[in-house]
Amino acid sequence: MFDIFLEVIGAILATVIFYTIYCGTRHPLIQNQPGIKQITIGFGLLLLSSFIDITDNFPTLNFLVIIGDTELEAFIEKAVGTTLGLLFLSSGFRLWLPSIHELVNTRQSLNILTIELDERVQRRSIELERSNNNLKIEILERKKIEKQLKHQALHDALTMLPNRSALIDFLELEISSPDNHDSISALFFLDLDNFKQINDLLGHQLGDSVLEITAKRLNGLSLTKNRFIGRLGGDEFVLVMTDIHPDPHFAKELVTKMAQQVISALDRPIYLYEHKLKASCSIGIKLFSSKSQEIVSDLLRQADIALYDAKGKTKIKGGFSFFHEDMQSIMIERVNLAREIHDALERKQFYLHYQPQVSSDGQVFGLEALLRWDHPTRDIIGPDEFIPIAEEAGLIDKLGRYVLHNALSECSAFFDNQVLATKLKIAVNISPSHFLQIDFVNQVKEIMDSFELKNCHLVLEITESVLIQNIDEISEKMEQLHKLGVGISLDDFGTGYSSLSYVQRLPFDTIKIDRSFIRDINTNSNDAAIVDAILAVTASLGVSVIAEGVETREQQDFLEQRGCENYQGYLFGRPTFLIDCSQILNLNITDSA
Repeated sequence: MFDIFLEVIGAILATVIFYTIYCGTRHPLIQNQPGIKQITIGFGLLLLSSFIDITDNFPTLNFLVIIGDTELEAFIEKAVGTTLGLLFLSSGFRLWLPSIHELVNTRQSLNILTIELDERVQRRSIELERSNNNLKIEILERKKIEKQLKHQALHDALTMLPNRSALIDFLELEISSPDNHDSISALFFLDLDNFKQINDLLGHQLGDSVLEITAKRLNGLSLTKNRFIGRLGGDEFVLVMTDIHPDPHFAKELVTKMAQQVISALDRPIYLYEHKLKASCSIGIKLFSSKSQEIVSDLLRQADIALYDAKGKTKIKGGFSFFHEDMQSIMIERVNLAREIHDALERKQFYLHYQPQVSSDGQVFGLEALLRWDHPTRDIIGPDEFIPIAEEAGLIDKLGRYVLHNALSECSAFFDNQVLATKLKIAVNISPSHFLQIDFVNQVKEIMDSFELKNCHLVLEITESVLIQNIDEISEKMEQLHKLGVGISLDDFGTGYSSLSYVQRLPFDTIKIDRSFIRDINTNSNDAAIVDAILAVTASLGVSVIAEGVETREQQDFLEQRGCENYQGYLFGRPTFLIDCSQILNLNITDSA
């Protein structure tokens, strides 16, 4: 009975397995696999063999299956069914196993590939994260560089002050701002009066230091809350004071005080190494307001014109000018005059006058060559008008060579055939930039070699601004000129950089006391004290002195009482043509007075 139960259970399991396999073979992925049909038939035959085995124990079920009449026949039927089923299964599995193996390999490959992909994804994620971090760093660095470039584009590299581009942006914003519509603002253009001399004579490194100190002093000023301080380039600086006051007259008064404050701040001495320098400034001022609807380019141009006026209207350093419309025509006139100076040199419109230099006994011992301009439409123009413009236009050195050549040419031709007791000194003014040229000594030698100069002794007059250069180099150049037989005179002494110590250190032949100390010498105790000091020191050093600008007998007497024996001025003769000077060469001034 237990055997029958096991057979029934086996048949049921076989039926379930067969049904499961049959249902599985209906799936498209399984249905197309090789050997599936054989496996299905094999399981079917095995299931049939199980049913035959069960019906042997239940005769009433024999009609359901074909079964032998004897046990042997029944055994054969089961054996044949089982054998066929196993054969079909074996054939089916043989055909299906390669696919299963391939499927297993594929699965393994997929697993390996999945692992590799996971590793690659992980590595790539790390790389992307690293790249992302690098990109963030690069973006930060780029922003930093862009910020630096923007700062550099809008600021001066030396002083770190805003530059012209930043100024234009500031002014455009200021003009368009409705907040300052009714208030007066001021634009200052500043120019250091003697920076070019400092830069040329002492070198660019020291010049840069002067600019840096100037920038610090401007930043240290307490002017207004709303202000802009910048550097335009070279020795030009700019200040903008905004929202000063609505009333134009009161605003101008405040701006005047501001300008005086700026000039005072920059006029303080600058001590660099062994040098004591003064970098006084001139200021051009343009007042404006938002409601005037002016454009930035006009503001800049007008402030520049005012600066030009401030630098040209007086020889006294450290002044300022407010722009007014009349300046426009003056500026155009100066520009035209600079062009005409160049043309005048080419057309030889310049000529020389000579002013006698006289000793205390009335004898003329020298002549100073003074340049004049025979302008074709304006008659005669004096040096006070065209020399500053020639300096600004860069023509002063060319004028200096012109004067030197013509003076020696005229005087050698005029005096070499005459009999003179001593050689007549011919004084020629030389600009600092010309004197400091490397080949200046050779230039002088070439010009001197062109003439015999039997009765003429060349004297070069240089101003005090030359002395802030390297003293040893200046001394060496002066010695070279002395070897050529050239005298050296220090002109306009007392008005510039020099002190009496320079007289001791440099081989000057003559010191010329500036006319500004002579003018009021009889009434101004300070001028008298300065002249006394100059005469005392030069006497102890054995250096001769010429007093310039002597116009009255009282001035001559004052100077003569203090030991000054040489004079130049209207008292003894005005500048005139060489032929007119010859008439007083042997004239005793003292006797004729």
